[in-house]
Amino acid sequence: MLKTRNQINMHFISKSHTLYHTLLEMFRRSKVNRCESDAEF
Repeated sequence: MLKTRNQINMHFISKSHTLYHTLLEMFRRSKVNRCESDAEF
């Protein structure tokens, strides 16, 4: 039971970790794009 619970926890942790990095990457890209468009003016 405990092993199964640990596996479920690891599954959720890895999923949220991936989601966090995806959001972080999107945020960084939008920030870079904004900086580049600001530099054009």
